[in-house]
Amino acid sequence: MNDNQPTAQQALLRDLFAMSAMSGFMSRQSVGMAPKSVAEYAYQLADAMLAARQTTKTGE
Repeated sequence: MNDNQPTAQQALLRDLFAMSAMSGFMSRQSVGMAPKSVAEYAYQLADAMLAARQTTKTGE
């Protein structure tokens, strides 16, 4: 198994975080961004949440 590849559980969690971030972001009345940009931003936020989660787990 390649350590750089996310597990199915990690991928699902990333998608769930991205969906949640996108939902919150899109709840603002005037986003003013292209859909692709919103999706990319949602995944950036999801990646940040996963990194923070890992840091919290390892105590770093």
